[in-house]
Amino acid sequence: MKPVLIIIAFIGVFSVAKAQQSTDKDNKIYTAVEHEPEPPGGMSKFFEYLVKNIHAVGKNNEEAFGRFTIQIIIEKDGTVSHIKAQKDGRYSKLTKEVRRIIKTQPKWKPAMQNGYPVRCRFSLPIYIEPGMSE
Repeated sequence: MKPVLIIIAFIGVFSVAKAQQSTDKDNKIYTAVEHEPEPPGGMSKFFEYLVKNIHAVGKNNEEAFGRFTIQIIIEKDGTVSHIKAQKDGRYSKLTKEVRRIIKTQPKWKPAMQNGYPVRCRFSLPIYIEPGMSE
Protein backbone atom coordinates (compact mmCIF):
# COMPACT_ATOMS: atom_id res chain seq x y z
CA MET A 1 0.00 0.00 0.00
CA LYS A 2 2.85 2.41 0.76
CA PRO A 3 4.28 2.43 -2.83
CA VAL A 4 0.90 3.50 -4.23
CA LEU A 5 0.59 6.42 -1.78
CA ILE A 6 4.13 7.59 -2.53
CA ILE A 7 3.47 7.52 -6.29
CA ILE A 8 0.18 9.41 -5.89
CA ALA A 9 1.87 11.99 -3.65
CA PHE A 10 4.71 12.39 -6.18
CA ILE A 11 2.23 12.88 -9.05
CA GLY A 12 0.31 15.47 -6.98
CA VAL A 13 3.45 17.46 -6.16
CA PHE A 14 4.63 17.31 -9.77
CA SER A 15 1.23 18.57 -11.00
CA VAL A 16 1.28 21.55 -8.62
CA ALA A 17 4.86 22.44 -9.63
CA LYS A 18 3.89 22.19 -13.30
CA ALA A 19 0.88 24.50 -12.77
CA GLN A 20 3.03 27.09 -10.97
CA GLN A 21 5.64 26.93 -13.69
CA SER A 22 3.16 27.52 -16.54
CA THR A 23 1.39 30.30 -14.61
CA ASP A 24 4.65 32.18 -13.98
CA LYS A 25 5.40 32.25 -17.70
CA ASP A 26 1.83 33.16 -18.65
CA ASN A 27 1.62 36.73 -19.99
CA LYS A 28 -2.03 36.47 -20.92
CA ILE A 29 -4.05 39.59 -20.16
CA TYR A 30 -7.24 38.65 -18.35
CA THR A 31 -10.46 40.62 -18.56
CA ALA A 32 -12.39 38.50 -16.06
CA VAL A 33 -10.69 37.23 -12.90
CA GLU A 34 -11.59 35.70 -9.55
CA HIS A 35 -10.27 38.73 -7.64
CA GLU A 36 -10.15 42.15 -9.32
CA PRO A 37 -7.07 44.35 -9.03
CA GLU A 38 -7.38 47.07 -6.43
CA PRO A 39 -5.57 50.37 -5.87
CA PRO A 40 -4.07 51.06 -2.42
CA GLY A 41 -6.94 51.92 -0.07
CA GLY A 42 -9.62 50.87 -2.56
CA MET A 43 -11.39 52.66 -5.39
CA SER A 44 -12.68 55.54 -3.28
CA LYS A 45 -9.10 56.39 -2.22
CA PHE A 46 -8.01 56.13 -5.85
CA PHE A 47 -10.60 58.70 -6.94
CA GLU A 48 -9.67 60.96 -3.99
CA TYR A 49 -6.03 60.71 -5.10
CA LEU A 50 -7.04 61.55 -8.67
CA VAL A 51 -9.06 64.63 -7.70
CA LYS A 52 -6.41 65.81 -5.22
CA ASN A 53 -3.59 65.57 -7.78
CA ILE A 54 -5.26 66.83 -10.92
CA HIS A 55 -3.83 70.09 -12.19
CA ALA A 56 -5.96 72.64 -13.98
CA VAL A 57 -6.17 71.99 -17.70
CA GLY A 58 -8.10 75.13 -18.48
CA LYS A 59 -10.86 75.36 -15.89
CA ASN A 60 -12.72 77.96 -17.94
CA ASN A 61 -13.23 75.77 -21.00
CA GLU A 62 -15.05 72.56 -21.83
CA GLU A 63 -11.82 70.52 -22.01
CA ALA A 64 -11.40 70.73 -18.23
CA PHE A 65 -14.46 68.60 -17.49
CA GLY A 66 -15.93 65.48 -18.94
CA ARG A 67 -16.77 61.80 -18.94
CA PHE A 68 -14.51 59.17 -20.44
CA THR A 69 -13.02 55.78 -19.70
CA ILE A 70 -9.37 55.04 -19.05
CA GLN A 71 -8.26 51.51 -19.77
CA ILE A 72 -5.18 50.19 -17.98
CA ILE A 73 -3.35 46.94 -17.49
CA ILE A 74 -2.40 45.97 -13.97
CA GLU A 75 0.72 43.83 -14.13
CA LYS A 76 1.41 40.80 -11.92
CA ASP A 77 3.52 42.96 -9.58
CA GLY A 78 0.80 45.64 -9.30
CA THR A 79 2.35 48.23 -11.58
CA VAL A 80 0.05 50.06 -13.97
CA SER A 81 0.86 49.96 -17.68
CA HIS A 82 -0.72 50.56 -21.09
CA ILE A 83 -2.79 53.55 -19.98
CA LYS A 84 -5.22 54.54 -22.73
CA ALA A 85 -8.27 56.73 -22.94
CA GLN A 86 -11.24 55.08 -24.64
CA LYS A 87 -12.75 58.41 -25.65
CA ASP A 88 -10.10 61.06 -26.10
CA GLY A 89 -11.45 63.58 -28.62
CA ARG A 90 -12.27 66.93 -27.06
CA TYR A 91 -10.99 65.76 -23.66
CA SER A 92 -7.42 65.20 -24.85
CA LYS A 93 -5.84 67.60 -22.33
CA LEU A 94 -7.90 66.14 -19.50
CA THR A 95 -7.17 62.51 -20.42
CA LYS A 96 -3.47 63.35 -20.69
CA GLU A 97 -3.58 64.79 -17.15
CA VAL A 98 -5.44 61.75 -15.80
CA ARG A 99 -2.90 59.42 -17.44
CA ARG A 100 -0.09 61.44 -15.81
CA ILE A 101 -1.68 61.01 -12.38
CA ILE A 102 -2.26 57.28 -12.84
CA LYS A 103 1.42 56.84 -13.73
CA THR A 104 2.48 58.50 -10.46
CA GLN A 105 0.34 56.47 -8.08
CA PRO A 106 1.59 53.56 -5.95
CA LYS A 107 1.32 49.94 -7.09
CA TRP A 108 -2.04 48.23 -7.05
CA LYS A 109 -2.91 44.89 -5.50
CA PRO A 110 -2.79 42.65 -8.61
CA ALA A 111 -5.66 40.58 -9.97
CA MET A 112 -5.70 36.97 -8.83
CA GLN A 113 -6.71 33.89 -10.80
CA ASN A 114 -6.43 30.37 -9.33
CA GLY A 115 -4.43 31.80 -6.42
CA TYR A 116 -1.80 33.47 -8.63
CA PRO A 117 -1.29 37.12 -9.61
CA VAL A 118 -2.12 37.71 -13.27
CA ARG A 119 -2.08 40.59 -15.73
CA CYS A 120 -5.50 42.19 -16.00
CA ARG A 121 -7.14 44.79 -18.25
CA PHE A 122 -9.15 47.17 -16.14
CA SER A 123 -11.45 50.02 -17.11
CA LEU A 124 -11.82 53.16 -15.02
CA PRO A 125 -14.86 55.32 -15.71
CA ILE A 126 -13.79 58.91 -15.10
CA TYR A 127 -16.21 61.76 -14.54
CA ILE A 128 -14.82 65.18 -13.71
CA GLU A 129 -17.20 68.05 -13.18
CA PRO A 130 -16.67 71.71 -12.34
CA GLY A 131 -15.56 72.28 -8.75
CA MET A 132 -14.33 68.72 -8.04
CA SER A 133 -10.66 69.62 -7.74
CA GLU A 134 -11.07 72.94 -5.96
